[in-house]
Amino acid sequence: MLPEDGWEHRHELVFALAFNRAECEFLTGQLSVAEERLAALSKRAAATVEQASVTCLQMDVCTTLNQSGRAVAVGLDYLRHVGIAWTPHPQEEDVRREYQRIWSLLGDRAVEDIFDLPLMEDTASLATVEVLSRLLPAAMFTDANLTSLTICKAVSLSLEFGNCDASCHAYITLSKVAGPRFGDYQVGFRFGQLGYELVEGRGLKRFAARCYLNFALFVVPWMKHVRSCRDLLHRAFEAANQTGTIRIAAAACETLNACALFAGGWLPEAQGEAEQGLDFVVKARSGMFVDFITTQLAVIRMLRGLTPKFGCFDDGQFDELRICPAIPSWRSLRVGIGSGNCRPAIWQVIMRRPWTPH
Repeated sequence: MLPEDGWEHRHELVFALAFNRAECEFLTGQLSVAEERLAALSKRAAATVEQASVTCLQMDVCTTLNQSGRAVAVGLDYLRHVGIAWTPHPQEEDVRREYQRIWSLLGDRAVEDIFDLPLMEDTASLATVEVLSRLLPAAMFTDANLTSLTICKAVSLSLEFGNCDASCHAYITLSKVAGPRFGDYQVGFRFGQLGYELVEGRGLKRFAARCYLNFALFVVPWMKHVRSCRDLLHRAFEAANQTGTIRIAAAACETLNACALFAGGWLPEAQGEAEQGLDFVVKARSGMFVDFITTQLAVIRMLRGLTPKFGCFDDGQFDELRICPAIPSWRSLRVGIGSGNCRPAIWQVIMRRPWTPH
C-alpha cells in the first residue's frame, strides 16, 4: 500500500515496518535474512535513535551467530558517530580514567542516592546507553579492557543524564569492574543491589531479563550461596521469553547448568536440565550457547561415568576435536583432569573464566 517514494515521504513508517520485520526474522531464526535487511536499513537510518536501534539488533544477530568480533565492530562504528572513538582493544589507562570519572560525577552522594536520580530524557544519550548495554556481551568475549570501559561509560552517562532501563544493567555489571579490577568489592555490591532495586522499585523493566541474569552472575555469588542464584536465573529465562530476548534466555540456561555444577548439584537432575537447555538453544540457533551447553553436558556425563574413560568426553554425543577450538579453556581442563586437579579445571569450562581461589 505504500507508494514507491515511501522512504522520502513516509520515512518513519517505512523504517518502523522494515525494522520490525527484521526483528521478527531474527526471532524466528532467519538470521541471514535479518542480517541483510539490517545492513540495508543501516544506510537508511536518518537519526541517531534509528541508527542505534539498527546497531543493537545487528549486534544481537552477530552474537547469536557466535561472531563477537563483528558485533564489536558494529557497536564501535555507532559510537564513533556520537563522538566516542574507541579501539577494539583499549588501554588500561582508558579504563582507569573512565572509572575515576564515575566518582567525579557521584561527588559527595552515596551510591544509594542514585536511586532518586531523574529519568534520562536526552534521546541521544538514551540511545547510546542502550548500544553500550548490547555491546557488552560481545566485548566480554573479545577484550577485558573493552568490557570494563563499556560498563564504566554506561554508568557515567547515567550519572550525568539520569536513570533509564539500560542504567540498571550498567550498575549491576559495574560490580564486575569495581571489585575484581579495582578492589572496591563493597562498592560493587552496592551498585549491583542498586541496579536490581531500580528494576524492582522504579519499574525500569525493559532490560529485566538481562539484569536478573547479570545480578545472578556477578553480584549474588559473592554475597550468598551460589544455589540462591537459581530463582533469579529462572526469572531471567521467563522474562527473556516474554520479551523475545533469545540470547539472554540461552545464557540463563547455560548459567543454570554452571551453578548446578559448581554447587555440587545432583548430577542426574543437572543432566536433565542441561538437556532441556540444549534443546532450547538448538531451536534458537544460538551457536555459541550450543557449544557451551554441549560442553557442560559432556562434563556431567563424564562425572557420572557415562563415557568410556574418565577424562575422555567422546561418547558418541560429543566430539572433542570439533568443540576444542570453541572453548578457550579446553586445554586447561584436559591438563587439570590429567593431573588430578579436576575442580579448578572444570570450573574454567563451566563458568568460562579463570579459576581463582576466592
